[in-house]
Amino acid sequence: MRTMLCAALIAGTFLRGAEEGQGGEAPKGETPPVEGLARLLERFEREKSLSPDKRLEAIEEFKLHRTPECVKFLLKIMPGETDMTIIRAIVIDLAMLGTAESVSAAVAEGLPRLAPLVQISRERDPLVPRIWTYRAGNDYRMLPDFYFGEISGALAAVTDAKAQDWLMLRGLEGPIAKDPLLTQFMLSVIAQVEHRHRGKALGDFLRKTRDSQLMGAAVDAARLARLPDPDFTKLVVKLLKHRDHDIQIASVLYLEKTALDELKKELPKLLKNPSAEMRMLAIDCVHESKLGVALIAPLLGDKDWRVRATAVRAVGRAATVDAVTALVKRLGSEDHPRIIDDIADALTRVTGEDLGRQFPVWDGWWKANQSKAVLKWRDSAELGMLKARRATKGRTTSYYGLDVSNFACFLLDISLSMREQYEGETVTMGAGPRTEVKDKSGRKVERKQKIEFARENLMKALSQLSPHVHYNIITFTHEARAWRDCLQENTDELRAEAFRFLEDQRPSGSTNIYDALLIAFSDPQVDTIYLLSDGEPTTGHITDTARMLEEIRRINLFRKVKINTIGFNLKGEAEELMRKLADENYGAFVAK
Repeated sequence: MRTMLCAALIAGTFLRGAEEGQGGEAPKGETPPVEGLARLLERFEREKSLSPDKRLEAIEEFKLHRTPECVKFLLKIMPGETDMTIIRAIVIDLAMLGTAESVSAAVAEGLPRLAPLVQISRERDPLVPRIWTYRAGNDYRMLPDFYFGEISGALAAVTDAKAQDWLMLRGLEGPIAKDPLLTQFMLSVIAQVEHRHRGKALGDFLRKTRDSQLMGAAVDAARLARLPDPDFTKLVVKLLKHRDHDIQIASVLYLEKTALDELKKELPKLLKNPSAEMRMLAIDCVHESKLGVALIAPLLGDKDWRVRATAVRAVGRAATVDAVTALVKRLGSEDHPRIIDDIADALTRVTGEDLGRQFPVWDGWWKANQSKAVLKWRDSAELGMLKARRATKGRTTSYYGLDVSNFACFLLDISLSMREQYEGETVTMGAGPRTEVKDKSGRKVERKQKIEFARENLMKALSQLSPHVHYNIITFTHEARAWRDCLQENTDELRAEAFRFLEDQRPSGSTNIYDALLIAFSDPQVDTIYLLSDGEPTTGHITDTARMLEEIRRINLFRKVKINTIGFNLKGEAEELMRKLADENYGAFVAK
């Protein structure tokens, strides 16, 4: 009864305003704002007894009515609501209405009410943004993107000057300050608001807090927003010497994106940092700042193979005579199979010659061709073409022209489109008679389903593996499925089981690339991924190309897993994704 009276009063207020000429006239053919809100209030009253999912549409419409009365009504009903879906919708409404009163209510009153939506787990969820993750003891507290992403976007988009001022001055106070996870959320919001004092707000917080996780979150928020604030930058430079390892990492990542010149003078020290992660970041920064190969070359012999992998790529990308000389020299002393493969790939990219993994071959060629070689860094597609053309004689096991790592994970697309007919090069597996022809180049080719080519090529590679190789297979359609929980040693018995697993695969459903990649990354032994697909991602936790690439960058920042990609008839975004996955993650892209 009280709410009905409230609705009537609000409607009456609007009607009086309209009669007195306060609201103006609605465009011809449109419902006047006053009448629209009055009808929405009536609908809200009618639907109060319905289930939350049936009430949601009406609740979400309130954000369309940008009036003080609408804000007051939402503030009045929020305390009485208990369903998290409805409360979340009200918080979004308040944020999108964008006034100082509505924004302060959304933050100070609404966000704390959403605490039951916080996800708590012993494992960090890779699908939750790192900045919305806070470790409390042995548990991780996380704000799932699908609950809080829209709220974040609405608050960050606020344009009202008074509302923005409130966010800068008061957004980290009150109930929010008592919960470090919600504090991190608001740090990420404040960094994105287009306000002249956002750098000051983050800097003031950085000076006051003693919580190392919150300090790192403030720096991360500024990096993600690419906040170029000179005073904030000075604070971050000082944090390079902070005792907390994560704060150091956050500081380097921020300076790399927003103030590389400030970072340059610190790089020689960072290259000698005891932390392998810091050395990896410093190597990338040296490359970005174009300081030259001489600084990085000593790290080609670093004790941590991940640092060596980072150095190999950075040295190779310089594409100079000194760079090739350093890589060839290192090939002669390297004993880690993955790094040997990385050096061979880097040399192939720079010289345009695919001479394999043997030091004597490269050493002889380089001495004979150093003065006339055309040096440039070639992308993953060019690398894939060069590797596919190389003769297989005398090579290690080859999979679509790619050498197979000792710790390999094969990702195989078995979506419905893999049933399509396809003309490809004959795979010799020692089986019975085959129907084959020769194409214009003289290759033996067949026409059959894509899945058959994919299956036979993988089985052929597995049949040639050395006993010391460990591998796993992950197939993906609308969901991803691993053959085994982790990498398996290459034995005759297990190979037979792997063959049976592959023979049982039947194409169906859609394409879930991201979840297949997540499963591969979950095995700490994996150092190389071979991803085969014929289309763009259509299902899974992430399907957007840009976001998937960003998440893989984050996951692979210190893992340094190589991602080789193989594509069947790819075009548009599907090809772009496969190329960039390989380009950004040490791999080659093979187009079939």
